[in-house]
Amino acid sequence: MRPAMHPVMLKSAPRKFVRPLEPGRFVLGRERFARISAVAGVTLTAEMGEVMDRFEREGLSVVARRQAIRRRFALSGRASSFANGLATGANQDGSCDPYCYPGASVLKNRLGLRGQAELAAFEAFITAQRGEEPLPRGPLGSFHYRAIHHHLFCDVFAWAGKLRTARLAKGGSLFCAPEHINGALQKLFARLRTDRFLRNQSANEFARRSAEFLAALNAIHPFRDGNRRAQLAYFAFLAARAGHPLALQRMKPDAMLAAMVASFKSDEAPLAALIEGLIER
Repeated sequence: MRPAMHPVMLKSAPRKFVRPLEPGRFVLGRERFARISAVAGVTLTAEMGEVMDRFEREGLSVVARRQAIRRRFALSGRASSFANGLATGANQDGSCDPYCYPGASVLKNRLGLRGQAELAAFEAFITAQRGEEPLPRGPLGSFHYRAIHHHLFCDVFAWAGKLRTARLAKGGSLFCAPEHINGALQKLFARLRTDRFLRNQSANEFARRSAEFLAALNAIHPFRDGNRRAQLAYFAFLAARAGHPLALQRMKPDAMLAAMVASFKSDEAPLAALIEGLIER
């Protein structure tokens, strides 16, 4: 059985491994990133969507938008308003977690939020904003993948883009042990590089090989949180570069989650079929 599904910390990676890369021009946009987030069980409230619409109407820069979101949670005391009705993914199994505040299951975060609902709301809101910005540009290797995670979550967690250093389990199954994560990632991305990042393949072959890649990446689960969103954001970038752009607006989050769970149990056929159905013709 492959190691389990969801988040946990060792020593920090060198800074050069987590520094954001130069922004490129690949942008997921709100709708596509919303579909990706929904696979992780994360959705925006109606109020958050209205605020983002107002940002657009007012022509705020991306920096100003991020600052406004942070202020709403750090200073205005309106976090509970935004948290109301927010859907979030399941927490990690287990109670002793060095990533969490002592005696709590809330992840340590840059704003010092101590309520799970408030943290989930802030994370959903700020990552939705990041999803409307260009993803980091890079050569599609493991450092590029980590840069994408950093891009999405750097406003929330100090360890964004860094490999987890604690064990992680979900549903009674373990993900890759932290001491093996770096080696497993290097091996996986070396194979992807040998395969020319899945370029020059038929849609059927691309879907099959990318399902194998995503299943292996999910089994490693290199980050304490945000793995599914980082995986699918990176995969959308990879697919576009490989000449098989994905129509993520057609993706059904429940079906994608079920396919990823099946792939974790060594059945990659549903995931391959779903991917092939998302390829733009």
